[in-house]
Amino acid sequence: MFRMPRLELNRSLHAPQNWGYKDRLRKTGHRITPQREQILELLHRAPHRMGALELCARAEGMNPATVYRNLKFLIEVGLVRAVELQGELSYELVNPNAPHHHLLCRKCGLEQIVSAHAATGFYAQLQETYGFRPDTNHWVIYGLCERCQSNEERVSKPLI
Repeated sequence: MFRMPRLELNRSLHAPQNWGYKDRLRKTGHRITPQREQILELLHRAPHRMGALELCARAEGMNPATVYRNLKFLIEVGLVRAVELQGELSYELVNPNAPHHHLLCRKCGLEQIVSAHAATGFYAQLQETYGFRPDTNHWVIYGLCERCQSNEERVSKPLI
């Protein structure tokens, strides 16, 4: 059986300063404010996506309205993405150096990161068959992880 290698993200590639966010903001005529930098840095340092309330709690010297306004701006300019998983909205960096997707177990909640390159053939098939070009920067695919599948198989087998 073919096993796809697990993707380990290189944290240094995810550092906002390493993917030119300042240049991206300047080219579009936007300012680099301390608030925007702080939100990007909080998202970078976090070991997981962060919800708005968590960002508000960790942002020093910013009231919640400022956090929400800057999140909205960072989403509009493509530096941050809002991700809804199991009814919860959270935020993560949109890193052009490491596009990826998420596999999320609907039973135990295990989340695995998959390189966006793993789906290249699927993107081409969608384009060829349906004339549809998907947004390939981020997908969340729900299913069952290996452990939950094996647990399910054990439960469904009759005990004789």
